Amino acid sequence: MPNTGRNYRHPPAIHHIGRRDENHAQTVQQAAKVVRLPDRATKLLTFYADCPDGFRPALKTVRENTGIAKNAVSTIRKYLVTAGFILYGGGNICLLWERIEEVARIEKLLNASNEK
Repeated sequence: MPNTGRNYRHPPAIHHIGRRDENHAQTVQQAAKVVRLPDRATKLLTFYADCPDGFRPALKTVRENTGIAKNAVSTIRKYLVTAGFILYGGGNICLLWERIEEVARIEKLLNASNEK
């Protein structure tokens, strides 16, 4: 890339920490339900979960796939960090699959106890 005097920032790379299963979208939905994530946070987390390891989605790509405005992505990402589902820093977004699966199991247990 030629140096035009501008600072170019690359989008953060997505990494999956832990093993994600075939039903990862459903696992994300269950975990989001337990911690009562807002719809936009659930959409962003689901989008990140569907991305391959090392993918660097531009804000335009995130908007096209989730409908989330470019200026809202960083706020929602901070919310996901606070919820403990992702780590963000150093140009990387790391999805913590063990944490997501633990929270999703809580939802399954709650449903099982309500059925009794």
